[in-house]
Amino acid sequence: MVVSQQWLKAYNLEGIPVIGRSHYEIFPEIPQRWKDIHQNCLAGNSQRCEEDPFPRADGSLDWIRWAIYPWYETTGEVGGIIVFSEIISDRKQIEEEKNRLIEVLKAKTVELETAYQDLKQAQSQLVQAEKMSSLGQLVAGVAHEINNPVNFIFGNIIHAKQYVHE
Repeated sequence: MVVSQQWLKAYNLEGIPVIGRSHYEIFPEIPQRWKDIHQNCLAGNSQRCEEDPFPRADGSLDWIRWAIYPWYETTGEVGGIIVFSEIISDRKQIEEEKNRLIEVLKAKTVELETAYQDLKQAQSQLVQAEKMSSLGQLVAGVAHEINNPVNFIFGNIIHAKQYVHE
């Protein structure tokens, strides 16, 4: 195994001798499906993944972006594999937080739309109540205007009868 200093730092392996050791010895927690991918690449195929969970031996979870390619001997035979990997856990965490915030925003938008519809309905009911109140006042005014002459006639009917009989 040959690695860069950046890789050692990213995987918290600084100060641990890794040169010449097996990848599986350094990462005994590698899942079987990754071992199968390694074997597939040793058969001459290439594979890559933009985000892949990597459960670590300490219980933590890293998200990895990786690509694996075979490397060839001068004879044309596959001599091994080259693995490029990058820990993208921070990016993945930011993406998950972004998605969570989008869901919160969607829920708040629905809540605001509901409140807006309720407000429009209350406003409409208020306008109708005002119209009914105005209509009630108009009807009361008309009734008063009709009531005055009727009361005048009713109050003077006796006098009119007497006048007509005389």
